[in-house]
Order: sequence, then C-alpha cells, then structure tokens
Amino acid sequence: MMEDFEELHLHDAATPTHTGGGRLDLTLTVNGNDCIQNVNGIPELLSDHWAQEYGIHLQRSTHLPNITRKREQIKTICEEKWLENMGKLSHDTSMTQVWKEVNRVRGKHTKHPRHPDPAGKASELMREYRERAAKPTREAGVAAAVRPADDTDAPIMREELLGARKTSRDTAPGVDGITHSMLNAGCNVTGDPLLHLYNMSLTGNTP
Repeated sequence: MMEDFEELHLHDAATPTHTGGGRLDLTLTVNGNDCIQNVNGIPELLSDHWAQEYGIHLQRSTHLPNITRKREQIKTICEEKWLENMGKLSHDTSMTQVWKEVNRVRGKHTKHPRHPDPAGKASELMREYRERAAKPTREAGVAAAVRPADDTDAPIMREELLGARKTSRDTAPGVDGITHSMLNAGCNVTGDPLLHLYNMSLTGNTP
C-alpha cells in the first residue's frame, strides 16, 4: 500500500518520513502473553495533526506446531557419539568397560557412599579431638576465653542438638571431610558424649 504514495517514506530511512511536508511517526506496541493480544499506537509519538489510537485484538492460535528439530539434532549427536565410542572397542576390551560405556550413555551410574563406616569414623574423630583438646595449654586458653559470664550462657539441650542435624544429604560441610552421617552417628552414641562435649566446652573444660 505504501508504494501508492510517492511522498511517503519509511521511518529511519536516509530521508525523513513525511507526507506532503508533514511528519509521520508510527509506533506500535504489542502487550500480553495470552491468546488475545493488544496492538496499540502511542498517541504521543504520532503526528500532531493525525494523532489517533487504534486497538486491534488479534486471536492467537491455541495450538502451536511441535518443534522437533532440536530433538532430532540431539538424537543425531547421541547416535554419532555412540558409534564413535563403539569404534574404540575391540575384542580385547573387557565386558566391564563395555557396560561402563553403555551405562554412561544411558545416564546411569552407581552412587558410592561417602564413607563405608560413618559411625566408626565418627568415633575415631571424637578420640582424636579428645586427645588434642587434653593439652594443658589449650585447656587454659579456652578457660580464659570463656571466663566472662554472659546472660545467654545455658546448657545445650539434646533437642537442640538433634534439631541442628542435617539429614537431607550426606555431604561434607567442611574441608575436613566430616560428613553429616558421621555427625549424626555421634549424636546416637549411648551417653550423649557429643552433647557433653559441647556443654563442657561452654565452661572451658574439655575431657
């Protein structure tokens, strides 16, 4: 339609947009994410002489065609990678390696435990800590640091200790490699030695 008007030029062209000496500015906005879309002109950006606003409701199709190109590309890449891996195998390859490749392609893997004996490791760490904390110089330093009394000083209750445990994942929270299962195992030892250790630390005395 614009070709029918010789004096009409597109905006942002080399020459200004004009019709008969007047300027023509047209700006459209499309709003909405649903099936109904609103298309409006902005009056402030239209010509002063021909300022008009139009609202056009466009019906969007409720069914969009399935995009299969991406899935086809992924399938092709997987097939090529599989053929490449199979080309590396020979009659000398062990079945263990073959099944390892198969499970890797299938996305399956065996989850190994963080530690084979978390309870035993927890007991070992408690013994090591008790031996290190028994040094007289360290005990005197801790006692001096906790000597000032505070209104918030109160023994730790078993419910507080159990509530502070993390049971969702067996990960190591620190660089020492102590996992949450090890800490949880220490909370279940008869006599609550971990709870007594925390409470004794508040007084500056460690076993």
